[in-house]
Amino acid sequence: TSGTINLTQNCAEFITGDLSSYFASGNHFEIDATVTLTYSADAIPTQFPGRAEVPPADSNGVSVSGESHIAFQQSATSYTKNTIDADEQPQKWYYSETPPEVATLDLNPIGDRVGDFTPLGINALNNNDATVADFDLLADLNIGPIADRITNYTDAMVTIQVAQKHMDGTYGEPVDITQYMTVDFEGLSGMSSNENSYYRVIARSALTENAAVIEMPTIHCHVLTGSALENLGFTYGNYKITVTVVLRENAVPIAISQASNYVVYTNAKIIPEFIS
Repeated sequence: TSGTINLTQNCAEFITGDLSSYFASGNHFEIDATVTLTYSADAIPTQFPGRAEVPPADSNGVSVSGESHIAFQQSATSYTKNTIDADEQPQKWYYSETPPEVATLDLNPIGDRVGDFTPLGINALNNNDATVADFDLLADLNIGPIADRITNYTDAMVTIQVAQKHMDGTYGEPVDITQYMTVDFEGLSGMSSNENSYYRVIARSALTENAAVIEMPTIHCHVLTGSALENLGFTYGNYKITVTVVLRENAVPIAISQASNYVVYTNAKIIPEFIS
């Protein structure tokens, strides 16, 4: 779910009988084995990553490899040094021909339900010299594909980060968000922070949910602008607010429920009269 390769291995061990007779008759032996693994329909999405399209040859998925271990005692086969391994050749990636069974997050400014990345504008010259600009965000966690697997969740952890756009068009690492804005949730008091995030655990009773969507309380953003921004030595430009939501069951995150999305706001000084 994090986008990194999952190196978890699933192992099936097949043990031969006494090999002494093979060694007695020659200096090598061969073992041929045909293995058939059968998965039930509901187990396939768990075992194989769901994909809506064919992945490239070097993409992630499930690959097959095997190892042979020889030892003098059966109990020693797991750590013997007499071992050799091989991957399926040519290497193949196995996946499920279904969309990934994970949650997704819709994040939009309040009043604008059109797109995920709708720009937000702050003009320090058109704000009566105010040092703070306010806007609200609505985060909806779409749980349709996993609804039957998160029924016992107890709360949601929401994390909010900010990154600034560089001259080359890329966004940098998350900045210290507490220096750029304050954030709170409607109807809730208290917000925790670390060097680059605001975060809060929201009890299930404070969430609005139905069969397909869990709606977070409205996120209120209070962004520094004008002299307050300049006095800190910060620059105007585009900033990306990333919101990550993960449901938890008794403080344990439910991995398939974790989802992120972002909006971009522009903090600038613009004289509209010069724009035609």
